[in-house]
Amino acid sequence: MRPSVMLGVLGPTMGVPGNQLYSAAFGPGFLLAGSYIGYTMIRSFLNPKLGPPMTHEERATAYKEMTTDDQIGTVTLVGAGMKSEPGVAAKMFRVLAAEGINLQMIDTSTIRITVVIDRREVERAVRALHDAFDLAGEAVRRADV
Repeated sequence: MRPSVMLGVLGPTMGVPGNQLYSAAFGPGFLLAGSYIGYTMIRSFLNPKLGPPMTHEERATAYKEMTTDDQIGTVTLVGAGMKSEPGVAAKMFRVLAAEGINLQMIDTSTIRITVVIDRREVERAVRALHDAFDLAGEAVRRADV
């Protein structure tokens, strides 16, 4: 699978493998991103009014503490059919809401929906989604093949 459509089109047109194009773009991409971040930090340091509006005390204490949560779990629904079948996300969210499962974060792609939930709710969420999307039946059918 090609890393992007553009590289998939340019590669054969130019007679260059897509992975070489990807490798060639990787370094300049990071250089550009790093330059932009550096520029933004220097400008904000030289002119603090360009940064977020914070008092001097807030700036002095900002980002001195980081909290973590080791009690989270993720549940991911994956399938190429998500591109062509509308309502998959809505159905997933309805099922989880009916189970009373709180979504802490949602991440999506064209073929995947991932939710972050309380780790104690993962098994119940997976069972509910398997039932709703008839995934247990699909697993059994595949095992018979």
